Amino acid sequence: MANSNQHRQQPPPPDSIPDCEERDNLTQKSINALKKIYCDKLREARNTIRKNEISYEGKEKIYKRKERRFLRTQDNYQRYVNTEINIGSQLVQANKRVTANVGNYKKWDDDLGTALGTFFTAIKDVKTKLYDLRDASIKLEIGRASCRERV
Repeated sequence: MANSNQHRQQPPPPDSIPDCEERDNLTQKSINALKKIYCDKLREARNTIRKNEISYEGKEKIYKRKERRFLRTQDNYQRYVNTEINIGSQLVQANKRVTANVGNYKKWDDDLGTALGTFFTAIKDVKTKLYDLRDASIKLEIGRASCRERV
């Protein structure tokens, strides 16, 4: 029994396992050809996947750059729109104030024109009356002088 135990513990020689030996028969050649085609397709698929991964990474970088640029542009555009709205409303308010002020200035100008017209009319009237007063004064002096001569 000792001999049979020793015999069981040792692996059988490779020649005794029928499926482990490489055969160069037609079936094995067919299997090897299919195996080669399958391995070539696997390598090709792995290379395609790697190319697609590299392409995806590049496109993702480009997308991120464009997204950042878009966000900056959108932010700047929003600031521009807000500025335009703000300036536009300020211009409308300024236009209303200018219109009101121009109306006030026109009224003041008309009032000033009327006042100056009245003032110049009064000055002409005063001037005319001063001439009349001077004439009356001269006539009065002449009348006094002739009264003194008579007396």
